[in-house]
Amino acid sequence: MQICNKRILILVDEPEKMTEGGIALPDVSKEKPLRATVINIDPNISITITIGTKLYFPSYAGCDLKLKLPDDAVSVIYKLIKEEDVLMIEDNHDDVKA
Repeated sequence: MQICNKRILILVDEPEKMTEGGIALPDVSKEKPLRATVINIDPNISITITIGTKLYFPSYAGCDLKLKLPDDAVSVIYKLIKEEDVLMIEDNHDDVKA
């Protein structure tokens, strides 16, 4: 599969439903950025990301695609977003603390 037009194919992570302490997190009507894993990218994008990178994007961004990739047992809903929809790329350094 070849991604075109500075797009990024992502798999959206499920939002947390419970805290580590066991407190249920309610759904709120406020739109929040979503977290996702990069599955495939157009090689012509200007930001530096690789497959497997975690990123954040607005909930309204992109379009949904139902695909069955070679590693999938069944069809999965992926999202195709524009490069400019990326809000933040997660840094995987253990020494960084918020």
